[in-house]
Amino acid sequence: MDTYTKNFLNNLQCPKCHSSLKEEADALVCSFCSQQYRIVNNIPDFRKKNDYWCNVSREKMQELNKLARDRGDWLGAAKKVVPQYLDHFVSFSRADQQFLWPTTKESRILDAGSMWGGITIPAAQYHKEVYAVDKTVETLEFLNIRAEQMNFHNIHTVAASLRNLPFSDNFFDLVILNGVLEWVALDEDVILEKQWKRAGRGLKLKQNKKYSENPTEMQLKVLQEINRVLKPGGSLYLAIENRIGYIYLAGWPDDHMNLPFICFMPRFLANFITKLFLHCQYRTYVYSISGCRSLLKKSGFPNTIFYGAFHHYNQPSEVIPLELISFLKKKIFTDKRWQLKFLSKLIPAGLLKYLSPSIICLASKSFKSDYKPRIKQIFQKAKLIRNNCPNFKAVKWDSRLGNNLPVNYLIYTDNSKIPTYFCKISRDKQSTDTLKTEAINLESIGLLLKGKELGLNIPRLVYYGTIDEITFLVTEYIQAEKSKFNFNSRLTSQNLKKLDKEINLAIEFLSKFQQYTVKRKVNAVQYLLSAIEEQKKKLEKNGLFTEEVKTLLNDLINDVKKFKRVSLSLSSIQGDFDFFYNIMFGKDGLKLFDFEHYESEGPPFLDFITLIFNPILVSYEYQKKGLSLIEILDKPNLKNYLKSWFAKYSELTGLPKEMLRLAPAIAALEQKTKNYPASRDPDSFPIYKQRAFNEMLSLKLNLL
Repeated sequence: MDTYTKNFLNNLQCPKCHSSLKEEADALVCSFCSQQYRIVNNIPDFRKKNDYWCNVSREKMQELNKLARDRGDWLGAAKKVVPQYLDHFVSFSRADQQFLWPTTKESRILDAGSMWGGITIPAAQYHKEVYAVDKTVETLEFLNIRAEQMNFHNIHTVAASLRNLPFSDNFFDLVILNGVLEWVALDEDVILEKQWKRAGRGLKLKQNKKYSENPTEMQLKVLQEINRVLKPGGSLYLAIENRIGYIYLAGWPDDHMNLPFICFMPRFLANFITKLFLHCQYRTYVYSISGCRSLLKKSGFPNTIFYGAFHHYNQPSEVIPLELISFLKKKIFTDKRWQLKFLSKLIPAGLLKYLSPSIICLASKSFKSDYKPRIKQIFQKAKLIRNNCPNFKAVKWDSRLGNNLPVNYLIYTDNSKIPTYFCKISRDKQSTDTLKTEAINLESIGLLLKGKELGLNIPRLVYYGTIDEITFLVTEYIQAEKSKFNFNSRLTSQNLKKLDKEINLAIEFLSKFQQYTVKRKVNAVQYLLSAIEEQKKKLEKNGLFTEEVKTLLNDLINDVKKFKRVSLSLSSIQGDFDFFYNIMFGKDGLKLFDFEHYESEGPPFLDFITLIFNPILVSYEYQKKGLSLIEILDKPNLKNYLKSWFAKYSELTGLPKEMLRLAPAIAALEQKTKNYPASRDPDSFPIYKQRAFNEMLSLKLNLL
């Protein structure tokens, strides 16, 4: 037995009498009451019975564990056995909120109800020790396999009831209760697949199960036990659905019983409904903010800080302190489902903070707890804020998913309604290349545009570095709104009108951006033919140089040769110049963000074609089936807009329209043959996709 494991076992105690334990064979024996507890597959087991709670059956979990262990590849095994649940535990984004926790790199934390380890694993990166407790041995075994194969040696798994934890008083700095409290009043096995597969019906529970305690009493006992094991200055991180969340008021089914309107009914009425339709009691209690505060106070947590989570605590787009929600209402409802957009018009901004779909709470057992989130600590050490900065607030903000990608935060440092900083933090502490590259690029473009009008329209780098093993990048916050173009819609006249206005502004910005960052001028024919030759080699290497592509490239080469006397300005390339995340609009014009794919020198076509074609290609997927891209572009309502956009770009840059006819093919070829970082799936670029590539390679627009 290694020293680390021995220390872990020495930290456990008898949950019955709280005395020390000694190891004997494959068991732990209490030194006082002689109670024996098995060690099952290296997991100390303090349960009274072989409980089970999981998405899938026990047999399926056993199959997963065997395959993961035998192959030495937990992820490959999961993809084969439980592919539909990968999002539950593969993505580190489950723990994006950990930078709001008042912890340090020396903290010892408990993930209570850890299941697959979706929070345990990413949290273990940034904390000294993580204990994972669950009542299902099979999921803990899977977590152990994952931890070992991912080289995490600071994770300890324990099978136990949350009502009787095998730890001493004042043991943890933080306890995580993420989507668990609502389930603790069910003293029976649950396989969630059975719930989700029964459309419109809830849990299949035992009809005649007798309970001596009501759900609130059982939840109180769990919270009191958590309070016991927390240090005097420790905190509980609680995430749960909001009983009066607006999505439930609008008729979304309850996440547990799978019935609409059930969670905010009076408890006796909800119980009557579930008995009538599901033949079981209603026991999965959730709470409003005031109800949650009251429950926590009764449990010994007098000090509570609440956040609204939109739209679900598991992977929320936004996690916002209650006092800031009304200011961010418009942004919260951007690009969401139509029902939520409709609701957004009905809910007053001042009321929204009480109606967030989920609640996240940090509760302290101390009246005078000095709540200092991790993100504030690193900002202090980076000298980005002075002294204690009492008005510091952090908002977890809309972030792209992916372990190699950062999590975004808005940072407020005063009483203003506008953030001071925009911060990106590495989800995976080993994957810092994305932030490093962006920091270098921001510094480079900042110098190029210094003193020029566009310099104020891109983020200014304030800080990049690693503190307490956390790598983060900070820029000054730029106030801007997303595009009004609806990507999830057809190219209707109304939608195109919105797009036309924004594209015209973006073309003006892009032409200036390219003018200010020109590196040199080259002969267009020589440069493009040389580039096409290199790109052809990459296509051959990647098995993409088909006969069709060969023919299309030969046609492109012949067309390029016609521009013998045309010079081409090589300037900076933003590399992702579209309305999805990177182009936004402020009161004083267009704002440009995210320079992850920035290049200091290149031809001007890619940014322009990305701007024009990304919205078309995305909306293209919503057109009638069977239409080609050429047929879409030939429609009168779009054709005239295309001509005007190309004409404007030609006028502002001096590039001949005849050459711009080839721009879609040149840009598609460039996009298809770029080298992409591990953090970016190239298929996320609409032009990169194979169908779009083939169609754009053959595209020669009629711009006259």
